[in-house]
Amino acid sequence: MQNNVLLTIREKKITLPQSEKKIAETILRDPVKVIQMSATDLATEAGSSSAAVIRFCRSIGIKGFTELKLQLSADSQGIKDNLYTDILADENLEQVKKKMLINTNHLFKETNNVLDTKQIERVSELLHESSIIYLYGLGASHIVASDIQQKFSRMGKIVVCSLDQHLLVTS
Repeated sequence: MQNNVLLTIREKKITLPQSEKKIAETILRDPVKVIQMSATDLATEAGSSSAAVIRFCRSIGIKGFTELKLQLSADSQGIKDNLYTDILADENLEQVKKKMLINTNHLFKETNNVLDTKQIERVSELLHESSIIYLYGLGASHIVASDIQQKFSRMGKIVVCSLDQHLLVTS
């Protein structure tokens, strides 16, 4: 399952070395132009090297520059429609909905790619076998913990959820 290359570049840009970060910024600035470039042209435009272009491709999970260009080309309609940028204040609701759909799909694909099926199965077994489940969360994490408590309680599980660490320790 192919992920959106521009969203991947935007996500990974902050972790890249400076030479690759320049390449990412150049691509994000004008992705359609990059489709017509060679690796050397892109390197020159970005103020980097051809080797950095190849390293950049590998850093974002792409085999090489040709594959990068193919993925950019496949996304060209979304690029022209400006769907891979942040939501802007003056955009209409339809544009915002399209951007949210693309970003949500990308997020789910990325999450699915990193989930380890064996680990999920093991955690599921442990939760199923547990007589009591203890949950702790602080801030927004507590909201998630409370939601888990409610859902697992409906399934007949005994779940203790508290903001108080000391109460959980004594439990």
